[in-house]
Amino acid sequence: MAYRIDNSTASAVLPDPKPVGPTVGGYFTRGNPSTATPATIVDDDFLNSLQEEVCQTIEAAGITLLKNDYTQLKKAIDYLHQKNGAVYASSSSSPNIYTATLSPAPVAYTEGMGLLVKFTNANTNSATINLNTLGAKSIKRTDGTALQAGDITAGMVANLVYDGTNFQLLNLTITPNVYTTSSSINTYVASLVAPPVSYFAGMHASVKFTNANTSAATINFNSLGAASIKRPDGTALQAGDIASGMIAYLIYDGTNFQLLNPNKVIRRINTIYISSSSTYVPSLGLVHADVELVGAGGGGAGATSTVGHVGAGSGGGGGGYAMKRCYPSDIGASQSVTIGTLGAAGGPGSAGSAGGTTSFGSIFGVTGGGGGLTSNNAATDSFGGGANGGTPTGSPDFSIAGEVGDGAAVLVSGGTAKAGRGGDSVWGRGGVGGLQTLGGTAGSGWGAGGGGGATVGSASATGAVGVQGYAKITEYLSI
Repeated sequence: MAYRIDNSTASAVLPDPKPVGPTVGGYFTRGNPSTATPATIVDDDFLNSLQEEVCQTIEAAGITLLKNDYTQLKKAIDYLHQKNGAVYASSSSSPNIYTATLSPAPVAYTEGMGLLVKFTNANTNSATINLNTLGAKSIKRTDGTALQAGDITAGMVANLVYDGTNFQLLNLTITPNVYTTSSSINTYVASLVAPPVSYFAGMHASVKFTNANTSAATINFNSLGAASIKRPDGTALQAGDIASGMIAYLIYDGTNFQLLNPNKVIRRINTIYISSSSTYVPSLGLVHADVELVGAGGGGAGATSTVGHVGAGSGGGGGGYAMKRCYPSDIGASQSVTIGTLGAAGGPGSAGSAGGTTSFGSIFGVTGGGGGLTSNNAATDSFGGGANGGTPTGSPDFSIAGEVGDGAAVLVSGGTAKAGRGGDSVWGRGGVGGLQTLGGTAGSGWGAGGGGGATVGSASATGAVGVQGYAKITEYLSI
């Protein structure tokens, strides 16, 4: 029972307290007549203080003072504890749509309200909780995002705090580390101690693999289904990315598990330049190799002419360029590297020869530029076509066609002949075509086409040779 004094002698307003007495922090006494010690006087200041301490605590909890209720102070203390501290409840309701009952029942959800809830069932998706039928409120992660399957596990005591809109789950369940005992290779299986209902983005686990992988790999946790294991760049695993006995850190990206610490960490780079056909043997610890090839440049055409006529040859085409990232499983123990031979120059009145193909085994390659075409002893003005540039073969990751060699121009009436320039390659500049009675010049840099030759009147000129192909292999090594 708690109420403010209400008899006819009560004051309508709270009196101002008297000044502090001479004895501070004293105690009551019944008095002692034999020693002339008076009994302590219980005055209005003390009684008002006692009354207001009790009544204002009850009113702060939103409870109306009643004369006939002797539990109001306890109710107020319980409610204020619910409002400002964690209280315990249990929920045996179905997954995702949870209910729980607090005693005493809170009047409303209040910001900062905390509670500990023991959940019987794990969540399988986003979830809500309804306390004492006050209404369902979403349970969120601390970053404000919805719960993922398995954030609440069966039997878990969750720490929830109301933020004014939702309940935040402060002790988010982390998928525990797990060690696989699978002896399989490439198709791994493992069991989590507290398995989720399904895979979800952000799910992660540390897995000890018994066996190394030899190719692309999958993992199946708790029979939830096999999911591919990928490198962080999204590509399939290569042989040896998982080593025998390795503890790998996997995280699910919504589609695949990414292996964040592949065994083959790149520690150094080695570049190999190849200008003659040979056999490439991978260096120890190869993670992958970027192989770049350029085909040989085509030779420029020569020309001949007689009195009153002109002649000119077109330039040879530039060799094509191609690049491919190759892995140890692609390369094997070795691969033959064939460097395209240069396109021969066209003699007087003859077409140039095509440049040779540069290739990396049978994996991919790139052709050389075409040989220049000739226009001999022209009696009419003309402009000839140029030789085609080289193109890729196989399936490179990236390629650029060689430049087409320039065509030859002859102007009989003006007695002018201009031979075509050789086509460029990615790594070379085509040779200059001859003018009037000059032969072509050779290109500079790998895969460049040779220039054509030009003649006026009774003369002859040769084209220029193309430049051979080339290969560059950049190895990324783990040791």
